[in-house]
Amino acid sequence: MSVGSPLTVHGNEQVTDIPGKTVWTAFCAEGLGANVQHYQKGGLSPKVCAEWSLPPNWDLKAQMAFGTPAGPPRGGFEKQFAPIEPRVRVFGKS
Repeated sequence: MSVGSPLTVHGNEQVTDIPGKTVWTAFCAEGLGANVQHYQKGGLSPKVCAEWSLPPNWDLKAQMAFGTPAGPPRGGFEKQFAPIEPRVRVFGKS
């Protein structure tokens, strides 16, 4: 694995998943909420690079917005799940 910049990891982009979950958990422990937004491939715009003094070859894959929650998740409604049986099949010995 080669590391390009703080915003890009080449070879295994999933390497940031566990640290991201750790940061998310730490925010939650402090009463903060977080939301990860993923982006399509492509470099940063020249305007963003100029504003934040970033090299133009950096690439933004995702960002984690965080802050004080304005209310409960999903407006307080319990998330509904469809039955798993039509979507998942297990083959072989049980």
